[in-house]
Amino acid sequence: GFIFLAQYLSPYIVTSTVTIATNTTVTVQPGVIIKFKPATSLEVNGTLDVQGTSSSLTYFTSYKDDIGGDTNQSTSTASSSDWGSILINSGASTTLRGVVVRYGGSNGGSSGAVVYNDGGTLDVDFADVSYGGTFGFNLVAGTTTIHYSQVHNNKRGVGIYDGNVSVTVGSSSIFNNSVYGAVRSVSGTPAH
Repeated sequence: GFIFLAQYLSPYIVTSTVTIATNTTVTVQPGVIIKFKPATSLEVNGTLDVQGTSSSLTYFTSYKDDIGGDTNQSTSTASSSDWGSILINSGASTTLRGVVVRYGGSNGGSSGAVVYNDGGTLDVDFADVSYGGTFGFNLVAGTTTIHYSQVHNNKRGVGIYDGNVSVTVGSSSIFNNSVYGAVRSVSGTPAH
């Protein structure tokens, strides 16, 4: 099936983990804002196609983030680990273009990553991934391509772990991550 998330219905509030099923495509239009409550994530088994633009970015963020309005009606502010992750499972396909993904990384199953590739295909262009609980990106399997993007203000910017992973990063900035910018680890032994 096909699902379209339109900008004029934003912000979307995620109150429990959402799973995109196999053989389902979710297309997110430019300017859409998706806010996650605590302990919620987006799990991709099918296809996620996010097509933001430089003039109309798409946001995946905390319920406490005031982008698009004060949805939690509180003076509390967003911070790292406010919500889980975008999790791309084996065989899934995700395109993140013209997107801001921030304040995630609370989900233990994704090792505290804002974006976690566990065997799918992940194509990232013109993205800003920040304020993750542990990782901006944690890449443990599958194929990931990151171009024209920023990964910053996480504990670890990009983690590349174990054997069956292919990663290409170009024309991107990885900065202000408190532990390290990028690490490649095979069988649990980091090589910075």
